[in-house]
Amino acid sequence: YFLALLPVFPSLLLFLRLINVNTSSIQDIETRTSQLFAYVLLGILGFYLTNQLVPHIKTYTLKRGIGGKDLGKKGTPLGIEPIPEALGIVPGTVFLVCLIFAQVLFASTNPEKLLDSNSALLAICFMLFLGFTDDVLEWPWRYKLILPTIASLPLLCCYKGSTSIVMPIQMRPLLMNDNEVTILGHLLGYLITIDTETNGKVVNLGLW
Repeated sequence: YFLALLPVFPSLLLFLRLINVNTSSIQDIETRTSQLFAYVLLGILGFYLTNQLVPHIKTYTLKRGIGGKDLGKKGTPLGIEPIPEALGIVPGTVFLVCLIFAQVLFASTNPEKLLDSNSALLAICFMLFLGFTDDVLEWPWRYKLILPTIASLPLLCCYKGSTSIVMPIQMRPLLMNDNEVTILGHLLGYLITIDTETNGKVVNLGLW
């Protein structure tokens, strides 16, 4: 249990540091601290529900034949025991439920961020659906490569930050050489924007 909760502590310390830096009154600190504890309690509740539901849900998956064998224990008594699969649906569903309840508090404090939150929720729902159906139907790789790209579209549509990146030194001559755009640079120009003033050091990956 401690190892499962260990990643929470760095985020908690960072949050406490941020509220001390970015708040100007005791009331703001108390408000953000109460919100933090509400999220922490919601996370603990989600951990408890996941811990209780997994043993129950695995009986249903095994009953439906959704399981396999541990090849690493082949030839031993444990190697013949069926192992339930598709149990990622349990923590995934609990996470979505907790996130939906967290939005109630989030909407009252940061309503301008609801679009980002809902787009992330939509992408997570899509990937959870893909993971569960892959365990049940065993999707071919061609579908598992295409569907995650579609799942990322809600996040791309609401992203408003910078889309420029600095190219590695080794790749810059492939785009521009002696202040001239190369053939590869012209071909990639249909998809990205090459900053000719920086001699190919910066490219913009913005949406079309």
